[in-house]
Amino acid sequence: MVRVIDTPREALIATGLSVALLVSGVANNVGGSMQSYVMPAFPIWLLYMTTIIYSTVFFFVAFYYENPFSKANRTWKRQKYYLLLGVNTAMNGVFFQFSAAWVDGLLSQILANLTILQVPILECVFMPERRKNYKDPRQIASLIIVFAGIAVGIYPAISHIITAHGSSSGGEQSDRWYWILMFVMSSTFSALQLFGQDVAYNDKKCFISKDESRSDVIEDPSVDPVGIPAINNADPIAPKTGIQGPVCLAWFNMYSIPVYFLLIPLQSIKYINGTNHSTTFEHSYVNQGNAFRCFFGHPTASDVALGNCQSEATLWPLVFLAGYINMVLIIAYMIRRYGVLLPTLVTATMQLGATFVFTIPAIVTKAHADAFSWFPVLGCIVIIVGIVIKHIKLPNFRNRKDSQEKEGLIQTAA
Repeated sequence: MVRVIDTPREALIATGLSVALLVSGVANNVGGSMQSYVMPAFPIWLLYMTTIIYSTVFFFVAFYYENPFSKANRTWKRQKYYLLLGVNTAMNGVFFQFSAAWVDGLLSQILANLTILQVPILECVFMPERRKNYKDPRQIASLIIVFAGIAVGIYPAISHIITAHGSSSGGEQSDRWYWILMFVMSSTFSALQLFGQDVAYNDKKCFISKDESRSDVIEDPSVDPVGIPAINNADPIAPKTGIQGPVCLAWFNMYSIPVYFLLIPLQSIKYINGTNHSTTFEHSYVNQGNAFRCFFGHPTASDVALGNCQSEATLWPLVFLAGYINMVLIIAYMIRRYGVLLPTLVTATMQLGATFVFTIPAIVTKAHADAFSWFPVLGCIVIIVGIVIKHIKLPNFRNRKDSQEKEGLIQTAA
């Protein structure tokens, strides 16, 4: 059951979660880009190795309050959602990783925000009961303001694309239409993943009976899916009859790993492998060992000479992992508590926040730093205003005060 933010306490919780999501998302976005910069020859390794690590973390988190291998979680009713989400996750990662090196970095910030438009479309098409939400003038105004904030924030990117051509990756393949299309597909699969989680957490069709799930579930009515105390025992999130965030995250991320392993031979194809020439299938597998050596600080001499393994090859994958793990756990909780739209709108600020971080040479080094601009900062402020307009419903303190005065008069008369 999706909550409405209509009390000061709920508004405070939503604000705290939104800020935490923003910080984690910026770490995820900056770390994801920087790990590609410092390990450009190992895109497939960056996909499957990071996924193995955070999937393991999600399983440990899931065990904290539910057995992810319980009879309930092994039912086809749930496994089909885990599989579908796993495929969406894998496709999102593959399309992004293969295309990101050839799409201009500033252009990619624009394309990544297509999720903001795609999620409402998916809701209207596949969840007719939510169409009424988009008839609300405040909802429409919120989306318009968010898009305006995105436009303001990416103004430097638009200006750059108009006045300059090509991407920082260089080469004749830069910003070709097929790479841009692949990047758009990545955004589409990301929207499908968010929508799929919303369905899994909130659609009653995904729920199972108490008899199926109660035998091996840790019962604690005071705790809801990510370990945050519930408001009361009647809290709609507290019951353990629906698919829970950490369990779902653990399963569908695990299901994406085999897809990445199957795609290792694709790294022998030029451009996809970060170079302008093809290699043998055998070299693709040898390259996985070189990636491990790079990450653990013992790269081959050739990788160092070619710039395939740079000095921060250990740091940035870890930053990405920390950001991603926290980001998806917060998103899972927010989707279950508030629905898919609020975390989707907050993610709009992640791209702009990452843009701001990329203006700080001390963090991303001079080689990857951009000139500072106030446009991303202003864009973040406008987007936050859009989020507040739609989701923060201020309580009517005047009516509450009148009600309390009436109760006081009745008690006095009595």
